[in-house]
Amino acid sequence: MTMNVRLRILALGAAIVLLGAARTQAATISFVTTTPVASTKTDWSSFLDFQEFDPSLGTLTSIEIQTSEGFDTTLTVTNESGSSSGGTLQTEIFVTLTDPSGLPAGISQQSDTLIPSSKITYSLAPGGSYTTGTYTGSATTDATYVAPAILTEFTGSALIDIPVSTLTFANQQNTGGNTTASQVTHASATGDIIYTYTEAAAVPEPASFGLIGLGLCATGLLYRRRLARQRQ
Repeated sequence: MTMNVRLRILALGAAIVLLGAARTQAATISFVTTTPVASTKTDWSSFLDFQEFDPSLGTLTSIEIQTSEGFDTTLTVTNESGSSSGGTLQTEIFVTLTDPSGLPAGISQQSDTLIPSSKITYSLAPGGSYTTGTYTGSATTDATYVAPAILTEFTGSALIDIPVSTLTFANQQNTGGNTTASQVTHASATGDIIYTYTEAAAVPEPASFGLIGLGLCATGLLYRRRLARQRQ
């Protein structure tokens, strides 16, 4: 192997090391909430706590928040009049996440669930009442955020508290005598957060610095030899 070939190989190796040191790539890290809400009678307000993004890992580029909720409900309808009545019943429950810092265009996610999925039909005599069995349901939300203000909000070394709350209704359509409807509902909520970021550029190891140095020397020698040949 000639000296020129050896020098070219050293120069190429140095270039590869430099490219590897400068290259960055996307990565993800995820956390499950440390404060899931157990099945609790609605309506309630609570928090889902998540670990913030560690800026030493790199530059945060997006945040994905996924939630899942579980429900159970029982409905009661009572005919308050002296004439018969009939209609349909259904529970509607909203679960809402709001921004921890109240940013105008910050975190905002909501599920809207009807339980049961098909309406319950009832028919009541004057003064009659009907209570359903227990119905269950579930819901999920998934949203991604890239706004700089939100990325900054979720960067740090502590926990961030995302407010979560429920709002529940008994939806009723009735004909005939006047009736009242009510529901007893329980809801649970949990979630996870996924941070996508650009990894910080790696610092070359000492051996790599040595190769870079040899490569730079080789490049310089090749250049000097080329100049010498041109002058001859």
